[in-house]
Amino acid sequence: MNYYQILGVKHDSSLEDIQTAYRSLARQFHPDASGTKDTHEKMCKINQAYEVLKDEDKRRDYDRDLRGTAMNKPGAQEEYTRKWNVKPDVDIDELRRKVNENLEDILKTMKEAKQILEEYTKEHTKQVKHLDKKTIAQIKKFEKELKVINKKIAKNKDNPYALMTLNPRKSFLESGINLLKKNNEHVKADADRLKNSTKFDF
Repeated sequence: MNYYQILGVKHDSSLEDIQTAYRSLARQFHPDASGTKDTHEKMCKINQAYEVLKDEDKRRDYDRDLRGTAMNKPGAQEEYTRKWNVKPDVDIDELRRKVNENLEDILKTMKEAKQILEEYTKEHTKQVKHLDKKTIAQIKKFEKELKVINKKIAKNKDNPYALMTLNPRKSFLESGINLLKKNNEHVKADADRLKNSTKFDF
């Protein structure tokens, strides 16, 4: 039972009507008139309802909550019209049907998008694996050459003319190896992120 029903007034009742109804009920259920437990509980409910409905702000908040509760029930439009004595601007049941249809279209689109993303991820993964093999092969090639260079540097440590050629080559190989390794890590990280982005269901 809501506060309007407790006071026996309509939802569009004026403050004066609410005050009149409260005074009448207060006289009828006042503890001095009848000290029973039921009377006391009834009077508590009456006071609670009056405290809300006599205050403009509290009544506005209560009405909003009451409308929201009514709208969530099946046949909300008829319930709304009967209780509030007004005709809503929107057909609630029709609106709910259209919302459900739109949700179904959205889910269908998302499923199609997921399928496209999965296909792209699969192809991208193949390319990453191919790129990974090529990168590893190049890294191994550079590392092999670097070992040879290091041996030549050790052998020609007293030959400044030989070192002038060997040291720059060593630096180039070391920089190339580091660059290829970092690039490979970034490519794998991107592939993992893309793969994880497809891990959702409907």
